[in-house]
Amino acid sequence: MPGERQPGETRLCAIVDAYSSGSLLPGMLAGYGVDCVHVQSTQPMPAVYAPSFRPGDFRANVVHSGSVDDTAAALRALGVTDLLVGAECGVLLFDRLAAALDLPGNDPALSRARRDKYEMQETLRRAGLDAIAQVRSGDLQRILDWARAAGRWPVVLKPLDSAGSDGVTFCDDEQEVRRAFGALIGVTNRLGSRNDEVLAQAYVKGQEYVVNAVSRDGRPYFSEIWQINKTLMPGGNLVYDHGILLDARGPVQDTLTGYVGRVLDALGIRNGASHSELMLTDRGPVLIEIGARLAGSISHRTTGRAVGCSHASLLAEAWFDEDRFRVRSAAPYLRREHARFVSLISRQSGTIAGLKRLHDVFELPSFSQAVNCPKAGDAIRPTEDLFTSPGLIYLVDPDPGVVEADHRRIRQWEAEGFFELAP
Repeated sequence: MPGERQPGETRLCAIVDAYSSGSLLPGMLAGYGVDCVHVQSTQPMPAVYAPSFRPGDFRANVVHSGSVDDTAAALRALGVTDLLVGAECGVLLFDRLAAALDLPGNDPALSRARRDKYEMQETLRRAGLDAIAQVRSGDLQRILDWARAAGRWPVVLKPLDSAGSDGVTFCDDEQEVRRAFGALIGVTNRLGSRNDEVLAQAYVKGQEYVVNAVSRDGRPYFSEIWQINKTLMPGGNLVYDHGILLDARGPVQDTLTGYVGRVLDALGIRNGASHSELMLTDRGPVLIEIGARLAGSISHRTTGRAVGCSHASLLAEAWFDEDRFRVRSAAPYLRREHARFVSLISRQSGTIAGLKRLHDVFELPSFSQAVNCPKAGDAIRPTEDLFTSPGLIYLVDPDPGVVEADHRRIRQWEAEGFFELAP
């Protein structure tokens, strides 16, 4: 079982790519008396994640040179007893290191299906689950031929293995396909991989949801279910608008978690955190994509108030307090307060000179936490994906009307010009 060691044995956990929400893990583990070392899967680390890395939280930083055997040997020499993954870019290395160190992880044979969005859908299809019609190619003509044969618009173009809605573009005709393909092919995506091919998928219509879970030995505990709302930007990019935390149970929620459980089985996600994005269509749930890691940009403070834990604290608990996790996972989570995140959407471009409106947000009755917000002197540009959003605002309150009113106020301030820009 994950986390089982002899009584009194010192625990040292290696975290692969402790970026974004993964940067919360060392603090969570410290509460269990567990020290951490860091494993950096790439050199350099992806630029979008570098600001979230906290080197002072670790005894050492082991930079992966390309040899799993060498990296595993370095971790053994340090006395590593446990292994977790923090961010999407570390998933493949985590799988291979877990196997090399004989620690709980996920089968490397299915690693590619957990990172490559094309292989992900094809693996679900082979397992008999509903999946998205698609094609992958480095040849624009093949994608155009596929779109013509499908005869249904829009189609969606995206990188094969990025995250955060990076490069996800909705195309209403062939001209827009050509433009989106040209913007993606040969480009290094947000996670540092070169887009040698582009993925084209059929548009899936429905209501979007996120389901977060933590699994131990193939048994998932669903920690949060969010209803997701997005906004289509003028260039065809779909960006996050806001998410609403739902109760754990209900006809919709039960349908979602039943489907996600089968997805986890099909993709071999048996141990660790998972973050599923899916669409509830007229024919039932369809996976958009899943990450075998923590959800990005989480607010422990917000979900701690709302449901008693966060995705990160639950992962730490599952590994280092088995009895408590077992008790918790015996029943669905209970939503005690109403929670929502609002993804700021920039239509401004320039250098930030003032943050008055952001400080006004801090005074809203339901304000809980601001995540990844800029500071004075930072450059800002129009939002085209999660990485170019100027932050997330988390709201939580026992009264849903208070949360809704504060959400509307934030959008009103955005319409008026949220940031003061330098002349």
